[in-house]
Amino acid sequence: MKAKLSLPILLTMLLVTIACGTTTPNLEATQVAHDKATMEALATTIAEQQEAQEPAQATSTVPPTPSPVPPTPTPVVVVVTATPQAAPTLVSPTNTPMPPTSTPLPTPTLPNDTPPGTVLSVGQTWTTGGFSARLDRIEFVYGNEADLYFTFTNMTGRTLFYHLNEKEHITMQDDLGRFFSWGHPYDNDVILENEESYTEQVFKEGDFSGASYFIITLNIPNLIYAQWRYN
Repeated sequence: MKAKLSLPILLTMLLVTIACGTTTPNLEATQVAHDKATMEALATTIAEQQEAQEPAQATSTVPPTPSPVPPTPTPVVVVVTATPQAAPTLVSPTNTPMPPTSTPLPTPTLPNDTPPGTVLSVGQTWTTGGFSARLDRIEFVYGNEADLYFTFTNMTGRTLFYHLNEKEHITMQDDLGRFFSWGHPYDNDVILENEESYTEQVFKEGDFSGASYFIITLNIPNLIYAQWRYN
């Protein structure tokens, strides 16, 4: 293994050799040639040493100092905790019990009763306890027939049930004391709702000549007794 000489040692040897050559001019030519060859070899060695050091210096170049990387900031997580609020205390409303308010049925206003013993004119209304009867008109036809037209109205506040017999419950008498019979055999069972009305046609027959006036009487038991005069 050939030992490598450092650059300062080689330079020192070269200087010594040159000094030796200049102080001994009388050496033989062979010695001079030998010294020249030694110097060339030394110069070659020095050149090789320099070439070997240049790549080493190039490779040993200190790399540039990298710029410091700022530290990555650690994210700060802020946890916001909602402060629990107490639930509002609900106060139950104080309900004062109210008595049931049932609207009472209005008391029906009954029409005034017709005074007993009154004799009405045809077209007037007789009233007893809220039940009314009106003799609307009388028509004489064929000389021996009288048609009587009535209107009955229920204002009692209740439904009425009654039986109407036109022969017994409705009579016709003149001033001569004659009673006129029932012209047609009609019987009626009547159901009359409150605030309702209906009409009834009654037939009488006989000889009406010579009479000055007629008294018509309506007599339904437990319901009404009324009289009209027809002149």
